[in-house]
Amino acid sequence: MSIVGNIPISGNTLTDSVVRWLADTLPRGWRITARPPSARSPSGDAILRVSGPGSVTASILVEAKQRVEPRDVDHLATDLAPGSDRPLMIVAPFLSVRTRDRLTARGFGYADLTGNVRLSLRRPALFVETRGADENPTPALRDRRSLKGAKAGRLIRALCDYRPPFGLRELAIRAGVDAGYASRIIAYLEREALVTRGRRGPITNTDWPGLLRRWSGCA
Repeated sequence: MSIVGNIPISGNTLTDSVVRWLADTLPRGWRITARPPSARSPSGDAILRVSGPGSVTASILVEAKQRVEPRDVDHLATDLAPGSDRPLMIVAPFLSVRTRDRLTARGFGYADLTGNVRLSLRRPALFVETRGADENPTPALRDRRSLKGAKAGRLIRALCDYRPPFGLRELAIRAGVDAGYASRIIAYLEREALVTRGRRGPITNTDWPGLLRRWSGCA
């Protein structure tokens, strides 16, 4: 699968791409089809029906999204409640490494148009996992935010050294950076579910192991 251009892709197109890819990937004797969700299951964009050897079948609810960021995963899990008896697959043009890890931890399957796919079924027993791109081939401007450089390093260090809650201005002073720069980096880290901010703006929680892993990966 591949992504072409930075334009909106319909849920049907995303689902069709996943169905074609899985149909070509599944072993002989397996079959996959897609249909619209039923009136009794109004949520989701499609239902995949996977048939294994011996006519054993499973139904997978597909939720198609134009964009899924790490911070969105908790909301998806609350709204959709995946489980071993309720397989759910999130499909999008691109899913980052952290987004995929959080989807897996929450029990979702996933697929994107670069070839990142994970599908696990208990009955019929099936496990498919492939890796595509780790970087978005067509990033939006806000995706290009970098943690490289001395200023980013001081900000990450301050986030790890001081226990929240604290405000952006306080953080900026402690890190020795200007408030505008701190605001842009914190907005990025919030989308990545690496920091949490309260309703009035203060930072209330930091995932400091995740911050250090992300920062070391940018060094």
